[in-house]
Amino acid sequence: MRAAVMVASAPLVIGSVAVAVDGVAADAARRPPYEVTPPDLQILVPMSAISIGANPDTGDQQLQFTHITWNAGAGPFVIKPHYTHRTGTATFKQIIYKSRGGAAWRPAFSVPLSVTGVFDPPSDYRYPLTRFTLNVANSDGTPSSTIVATSPKTDYCITSDATVGGVANMGNPYPPQSDCTSPNKPLGLSPGYGDQYDQTDNGQPIDLTGVADGTYVLQATVDPQHIITESDPDNNVVDTLLQISGNDTSVNVISQTGPGSNGPAILTSSRTAAQSSMVYANQMPVTSATGNRSVSAVIVNPWPGETVSGSVPVAASFASGESPISVQFTLDGRPLGAPDTAKPYAVQWDTRRATAGAHELGVVGTWPGGVSHSAPPVDVVVHNPAPAMTCFVLEAHARGKGGATTSSAPVRTVGGPTTLLALVVRNGPGATLRRVGTLRGAGLEWRLVRHAHAGRAAVEIWSASTSNPIAGASVTSASPDSRDTQQFDVIAMEGVEGVGASAASSGSAGAPAVRLVTTGATPALVFAVGGSQHASRVLHAGWVRTDGWTDAADTAWSVYTNQPTLHAGTVVTAPGPASGDGGWAMASVELVGDGS
Repeated sequence: MRAAVMVASAPLVIGSVAVAVDGVAADAARRPPYEVTPPDLQILVPMSAISIGANPDTGDQQLQFTHITWNAGAGPFVIKPHYTHRTGTATFKQIIYKSRGGAAWRPAFSVPLSVTGVFDPPSDYRYPLTRFTLNVANSDGTPSSTIVATSPKTDYCITSDATVGGVANMGNPYPPQSDCTSPNKPLGLSPGYGDQYDQTDNGQPIDLTGVADGTYVLQATVDPQHIITESDPDNNVVDTLLQISGNDTSVNVISQTGPGSNGPAILTSSRTAAQSSMVYANQMPVTSATGNRSVSAVIVNPWPGETVSGSVPVAASFASGESPISVQFTLDGRPLGAPDTAKPYAVQWDTRRATAGAHELGVVGTWPGGVSHSAPPVDVVVHNPAPAMTCFVLEAHARGKGGATTSSAPVRTVGGPTTLLALVVRNGPGATLRRVGTLRGAGLEWRLVRHAHAGRAAVEIWSASTSNPIAGASVTSASPDSRDTQQFDVIAMEGVEGVGASAASSGSAGAPAVRLVTTGATPALVFAVGGSQHASRVLHAGWVRTDGWTDAADTAWSVYTNQPTLHAGTVVTAPGPASGDGGWAMASVELVGDGS
């Protein structure tokens, strides 16, 4: 079931059992007291999901990575937006919960968050949830203060789409994923759940233009502005040591550490230690007015560097003793709309009337007596129609390796439309490999997408779909010959409409490869699986290894594109490892994005 915030005195139910709050108990004295249960935000950057790819628009090399912002605390992380449609912006407050026995929560107090968010339809807020920098590494592998590049990541759904686990009080995720499509509904993460963004997503890779080969630290920080109340604010940073080489065409991930404190905390004295909140103010540009008035002016929407399309609100905020009597927005130094004379100060900008490319937005406020003040200009980029967006989420990846009948590790998903793939490699006597095996598990109906065989190897791709959560179910692959060995990967992908094109290929010698032509009208990812004899393990640029293994006679591998194809009719050739001295088989499949 989906958890929900109950009305009146009922608790927030996150597990499968709720504890009554105000009912008559058989023995009230035995009930544990309520305790404040703040969240604990942390960030994961899987070392196996870091690669270098090419920007599909510019061709420039970029560092791509997957990250999960998750809640490792004893209680839920929940923020409630106060959204203003006219400006497209929101302020937020964090709800801190208290729990009785870890089975139910009710609000304890709220903390205003000193940040303004911008709702970016259809499902994201521009909000300072994380920050990613590429720092020059010191000789001991720690990050120096020299930052050579920064991720532009700003958009977040801030609801659960990944299961991390390993914490107490873990139940069903709250708020539900559907909340992020409304700018007014609560956002957040239940204990043990996370908000995941894959290395295939645009909007977060780090541009490597001008970055020399060398050793760097990818520093990932959750809550970089220190505005969220947490039980432990000192575990918000993860540092990944890596080496970039080949003129920014390859990356070697060396190690990963969590260095601890990410900055000092300012604790409020009006609450107990358990309720203490870090309060940091957004630093806004300040200009001095004549007389005794001090004015702080800032454009709050759009954000600096944002790509805008269609009709967007342009909004500004003025902090002073009295409000301006007139506010004039400007576009490239010329008036944008009529002067605005009432809060909230905003104007709708039809970007389709502007030329494509860079533009400068400004705003000037005027007070009684003719005193005027302006906010620093904001540079934006107009792009119409809106660029294709992708939001693929690799919810689960479970492996299986063994004999003729082999089961995978448990598969866990949060729920919602999910497409699953099983990428199977079998090795055994050549005469039996032309026969197809069977696949079952997780209560799903699996269908064969492709099969290929040659020499001692056979490969299969299976698919299934579901909208229900999968709570730790294994998938079993059975070969038709008891002498076979096999390896397979089960992939659960969210943000996918379904399976598109597929292809298969095989050969008795030479370099393995399979060619696929995409058919989907939206961006897509391509997965490939292969098996051969005596082949070396070489990973080609633009591809990410899902899994791979080599023994004395056989090689198996599965890979996928580290960025989506953008158009139907794109030719994608999946290469295998360098050629060996035996037969090889490969198959590939297109996962078509759902346009989110």
